[in-house]
Amino acid sequence: MRQKSRDYKPVTAARTRTSGIDLVWTVVCCHSLIMAAEGDFLTRYRAVSNKLKKRFLRKPNVAEASEQFGQLAKELKQQDCLQYAAFCNLAMARCEQTLFNAPGEALALTDAARLFLSSEKENRALQAPGFDEHLQAALNCYSFAIKVYIEMNQPIMAASLSLELGNALKEMNRPGEAVVHYQRAAELQTQNPVEALLSMGEMATCKILTRDYDGALTVFTEMQLICQERGLQLPTTNAPVGAFLDLVAKCEISRVLLLMFLETLFIHPAPSPEAAARARSDPREVRLGVLRPAQPGHLPAGDCLPAAAVSGDGLPGKRHRIPEVSSNGAVALSLS
Repeated sequence: MRQKSRDYKPVTAARTRTSGIDLVWTVVCCHSLIMAAEGDFLTRYRAVSNKLKKRFLRKPNVAEASEQFGQLAKELKQQDCLQYAAFCNLAMARCEQTLFNAPGEALALTDAARLFLSSEKENRALQAPGFDEHLQAALNCYSFAIKVYIEMNQPIMAASLSLELGNALKEMNRPGEAVVHYQRAAELQTQNPVEALLSMGEMATCKILTRDYDGALTVFTEMQLICQERGLQLPTTNAPVGAFLDLVAKCEISRVLLLMFLETLFIHPAPSPEAAARARSDPREVRLGVLRPAQPGHLPAGDCLPAAAVSGDGLPGKRHRIPEVSSNGAVALSLS
């Protein structure tokens, strides 16, 4: 009680000021309440943790400690102290692990991961500076929960957590990191082909967002093969039916669009910065940044092609004239 009254002394002093009384009063009260809540949380957390210490001829009551950690986590969640509630859930998961209660451990780890993730989203919404420590904690909690479900021989639950984490990373504009979790979810959903194909579709979408078009094309091709091999088929034909038919159609359309886009990138690639700089210094040469080695029927490899070998549309051939500057400054036209 003495410590509490000492903390509230600045509140009384701030209230007596004549300028900005309401604003200062509100700010100081909120700060004092937050500090009081944190102090109360630490005191109760330490009190419960002390019950788990081993004493001579006395066995700690782990079940009671786990229940108290869970109650403290609920109270902190109601007070919007998400990261502290997540720490209590982690302590609860350790207690459940000691009791060999795998379902309780997985549930506590999942709750902790979701609380850490919500705290990270709040920080991003407020544009608060940080080192993504809450996101890293959420990733670790999700990983441990997935391992527990795999050990319990429940791949569907593990796949659902992988999908949940992938969706969260995708919403946070991290598609490159989400690809790994979507792939893991698809591997865990081998017994359910439709769900596995949907996870692979999300993986292909993330690859397109990261501009990995070759990887996305490979994923769509694999999806179509899975539909043809494991999909429901009519007795007389080998064509898939139902949801598999829709997935095959989407895969074919996506593959055609990706092939057209990759062909466009190959024929008309964007010039590299070095090639653009050399082209500005020597206008008599056409410089193209080739993305991949030359193939039969396409342009030769290299980022420097003479003007006479390339037409106006970027293809080999003599289709236009290029102005040529002579030594005396006169401009002449030479057939390319």
